[in-house]
Amino acid sequence: MSGDDLYLLHQDGRVTICTLSQMKEVPTRCADPAMYVDSRPEYQSGTTIAGALFTQMSFAGLPDLSLYLFEPNTYAVYRFSPRPDSLIFQQQFQAMVEQRRTLFSAPATAMAISPNRYIFLSIGNQVYFATDVP
Repeated sequence: MSGDDLYLLHQDGRVTICTLSQMKEVPTRCADPAMYVDSRPEYQSGTTIAGALFTQMSFAGLPDLSLYLFEPNTYAVYRFSPRPDSLIFQQQFQAMVEQRRTLFSAPATAMAISPNRYIFLSIGNQVYFATDVP
């Protein structure tokens, strides 16, 4: 939840965004599925992100409201700007290939975002973190 918006993450990586209406005359509206707006040259906007199967999401509040989605297969965290009908890609956070090869010997299982915007990843029986995350 974020304000009057509800974000639902589906098993296939799609997201549904519903905006609750406080007025009887205006129905609650849902974007199902919501669009991922991805302006990177090698990607296309759509209802999924190529090569990503998100399993978890987390909000970080103001001043820069962000929705973080976790992709455990690549040990990656994606940051999006949420809108009522879409998610606008901002950044992807991921360890370098050599770090993934030498440090990560087990599947990634969970992600958390702290109030000061540190990213925490649970991998096997270890917790890794990244700082300086917007």
